[in-house]
Amino acid sequence: MQKTLNVIGIIFIVLGGITGIIGFLSSEIIVFFLSVLGGVATGVFFIALSEIIDNQLHIIYQLQVHNERTKQLHMKHKTCPDCNHVFDEELLSCPNCGHRNF
Repeated sequence: MQKTLNVIGIIFIVLGGITGIIGFLSSEIIVFFLSVLGGVATGVFFIALSEIIDNQLHIIYQLQVHNERTKQLHMKHKTCPDCNHVFDEELLSCPNCGHRNF
């Protein structure tokens, strides 16, 4: 999605330049400036939006990693009396040897 927004931004910048050139060639200076400024402003908007979305996705990923690490830190463990394997206390049997009497 970010690449699409970047492409749209570049297209608006180019179109603003093209219409600006047409306005310049037709001796309409106001049309030239409005076309160039409008195209550049719209293009910058789409490119900035792309960067914002990219930053938000990075923040979401970092939060997911943090939540997973926090969850692992607060997880309680059991030790199997048969094989001494350490595992999550929510499991009903040892995942290593299958021992069930706890």
